[in-house]
Amino acid sequence: MKVLDRIEKEQKLATYAGEDEVISAAEHQKRAQKEPKPVWSCKSKLPFLDKNIGDFRPGQLITTSGTTGHGKTTLYRTITQALIEQDIPLMWLTFEVGADDLIADIPEIYRPHFYLPARITSKDLSWIEDRTLEAILKYKVKAVFIDHLHRIVDLARIQNTSLAIGNTVQNLKLMAINYEIIVFLIAHTTKTKNDTELGLGDVRDSSLIEQESDVVLYTWRSKTAFRNFIKIAKNRPKGLIDKKFEVVLRDGRYYEVDNDR
Repeated sequence: MKVLDRIEKEQKLATYAGEDEVISAAEHQKRAQKEPKPVWSCKSKLPFLDKNIGDFRPGQLITTSGTTGHGKTTLYRTITQALIEQDIPLMWLTFEVGADDLIADIPEIYRPHFYLPARITSKDLSWIEDRTLEAILKYKVKAVFIDHLHRIVDLARIQNTSLAIGNTVQNLKLMAINYEIIVFLIAHTTKTKNDTELGLGDVRDSSLIEQESDVVLYTWRSKTAFRNFIKIAKNRPKGLIDKKFEVVLRDGRYYEVDNDR
């Protein structure tokens, strides 16, 4: 940088007063007290899950992973119904399951209370953010479900898969923070073998997925014993990991087998 350019830049920064200016911790606290904070939160209505992770809150990124057909979407349909029962408007961006199939799996009483695009016309992050902001402005949506991460990253066009996926997840986390919503994300796993208990490190392609997420859940089904499990692999708010519980599928929704564990 030339000397004159450096001097000009320093002069501008010395008097800079933008929204991202550097301030003291005391001034930050003073400003924060003047700004209204979101006070709402919501539960999954799965008692073991709610007890161990607490409420879902705005700004959080919740990621669920598991092998194909092992209950990821079913878990999020369960949480969808729970949120609607708590008057939390929400939107689904489904790139895996067709919209008609998704709607068919949700009881009719809940259908007027969740939203989705009339058509999926793009997979770009900018399109996802636009639809999210539209849903917030039109319907006061507070939660967005994305099914799934590997559908919104064009793996055929990128050289570094890990960085591209990590960047996408970071942007989804920022979206949750900036719009004060909860983002529920589905990500695929590296493993395809049935009856395998999964945990941290098993999510596909990038460790940044788990690093950026506030909560990481894994689902799997025992095909031989006909049992369904959910594991809390990561829980940033409470620092608890590797707690699992069994659920049973009834009328398209998960219910806990034993709430006293």
